[in-house]
Amino acid sequence: MALSAQISWIGHPGNNDGRESMPPAQSDVQSSRIRRPVTWRAAEQLSRQFLRRLPVEAGEKILLLRTGDIEWLQSTGNLVRVHMGSQYHVLRQSLTKLHELLDPARFLRVHRNAIVNLDQVDEFHLPTLGNMFVKLRSGFCLPLRKSSRALLRRNLITTPQRLSE
Repeated sequence: MALSAQISWIGHPGNNDGRESMPPAQSDVQSSRIRRPVTWRAAEQLSRQFLRRLPVEAGEKILLLRTGDIEWLQSTGNLVRVHMGSQYHVLRQSLTKLHELLDPARFLRVHRNAIVNLDQVDEFHLPTLGNMFVKLRSGFCLPLRKSSRALLRRNLITTPQRLSE
């Protein structure tokens, strides 16, 4: 179903017949229903599906990596290193594009060149003075940008049930 078919529009005040403004094929079917307008952003979130497996070329094969197994992602120019335990795979894509495909409830951009899987995070160090960093379960530490501090407080600390899932 196309995105435009998922969005209902309330009729414009200048609409004389009082019916919802919809494409002709759908107006007869849904004119009797009263529906709330859906914003573009909400409709995009509803229709959006995030990656569950990440295809990566390795020699003469294509590996399908489960996103839950990813520890962290590192940007190196136009390449992304996908770190999984002691090994990593190289993906030819920008970190920004890859971040758009990943679930924001599970993956957090902690630095301009790093994204972490929140399931792999052991702790966040947020001292009032000095450098902030993320410590992963493997013991590896990554720098944490200042703008992430407010995001962490808003999304993680105020909603502790997300961490326990």
